[in-house]
Amino acid sequence: MAIALPAGAQSGNLNVAGGALRGGGNITANVVVSNGGELSPGPTDMATGCSTVADLSLRPGALVTLDLMGTTACTEFDQLQASSLSIDGAVLQVNIGSGFTPTLGQDIVFISNTGGAITGSFNALEQGATLDVSGVAMTVEYNAGDGNDAALRYLSTPSRPTITSIEGFSDEVVVAFTVQTEGASAISSYTLNCTDVDGNVHSIDGSASPLTLTGLESLKPYTCAVTATNNSGVSYAASSTVEVLASGLPIWLLYEASK
Repeated sequence: MAIALPAGAQSGNLNVAGGALRGGGNITANVVVSNGGELSPGPTDMATGCSTVADLSLRPGALVTLDLMGTTACTEFDQLQASSLSIDGAVLQVNIGSGFTPTLGQDIVFISNTGGAITGSFNALEQGATLDVSGVAMTVEYNAGDGNDAALRYLSTPSRPTITSIEGFSDEVVVAFTVQTEGASAISSYTLNCTDVDGNVHSIDGSASPLTLTGLESLKPYTCAVTATNNSGVSYAASSTVEVLASGLPIWLLYEASK
């Protein structure tokens, strides 16, 4: 159930323990979002806006949903505005619009906090932790803006690679992939990791697609992933790893042989 954020003065506390509190409003009440409650500055999904409250407390199990379509607060990305902010393990979910890539090193201030330092952090997102936003690596900063705002900062590590093809032969795997490189510094190397069913990892580095990993066992499945590295760090692994059979035999024949 979605509840529109009321406009105008309102004293006391506004407790959100279930349903979604949508934004676009300006109130003077303290807002507490508890387990099962959701707070979103925009009025609907993928529609951006701003919400202004007094004190904001985000409890464990609460969900904060942000839509990121550009670099202008309220009209292109969601922003919460509060006089103080306490975060106690709430979950942060960020949706990014297709075709939009933040400027390298830019801060997207999604909570503008006019009070003192922010207390606490989102679930599994301490200061400087990396958040995967649809394959874009962004860090979470709790001392952005004037020192007490919460922001997302676009990293200069490469974007997540995409596996375009994968083939298994008698003792090797060949993986082709692409990587978006806009904004990030030049990629120095790629790494292919293939893990067998026993948990053994086989790796090779290279400078371009495709990568060929040899020395594998025939008639054995492998799950492979690719990462890209530049002078700022390592990308996320390819989002869809692929299970392959390291054999030149057709998969249907391998299936028959395994019976």
